[in-house]
Amino acid sequence: MEENENRPFRIAKLAGKGCCLVATRDIAPLEIILSDRAAVVAPNHESQPVCLGCLQIVDGSYVCPLCGYPMCSLECSMCSVHTQECTVLRGVQHDGEGLNYKIVAVIRLLNLRDSSGHPWNQIDELMDHEEERRQDVSEWKMFQKDVVDIIKQQKDVEDDLIHHLIGLLSINCVGVCFKKEKKEGRALYPLLSIVCHSCVANARYAVNPDDFSVVLRARRAILEGEEITINYIPPIYG
Repeated sequence: MEENENRPFRIAKLAGKGCCLVATRDIAPLEIILSDRAAVVAPNHESQPVCLGCLQIVDGSYVCPLCGYPMCSLECSMCSVHTQECTVLRGVQHDGEGLNYKIVAVIRLLNLRDSSGHPWNQIDELMDHEEERRQDVSEWKMFQKDVVDIIKQQKDVEDDLIHHLIGLLSINCVGVCFKKEKKEGRALYPLLSIVCHSCVANARYAVNPDDFSVVLRARRAILEGEEITINYIPPIYG
């Protein structure tokens, strides 16, 4: 997140909604409300082969020589975010259903937590909807088998922590898909994640395909004291 003392909003807590952003002054149409940097960028749970470094769709002809996951180049296989996770990924057994991409974002968020600091502190305050997710027993067991048990083979961490990370990612990640650049995946933003959904949202975000930074702009005039909202689901999906 970029610090800005003059940002036109504050973080507030509303009854029945939790944390949200509220305008501290009138915001003009198309005005930039905030910019944010992704704390975690990773493939989707179910994904065609993509580079773990830049999320570019690949044909699988080049893989990381250590963990065997597809990459687009040697350069990406040596990027810092991948070298931190590569040891754990070496222990992942791939089955007939394809690569296990579910584990990647969780490992990256766990590494971010271990490094501590400002981004993790913000992310840890987001909602993980654990009670609701536990009600879907089949999905909970799937994550236990495909993510929790595998990570625990490599790291000394508790089940509850890993499920908490899974929830933070599942609830708060933004899907990214750039057809021209042939990139797809998801990203977790510490500040954008606080913005609540509305079917008649007054703001819209755009993600930069080069570095996955995001900018939130007003769709219309937003009055002081008004909640800032975005549409989680594109209109074409109803």
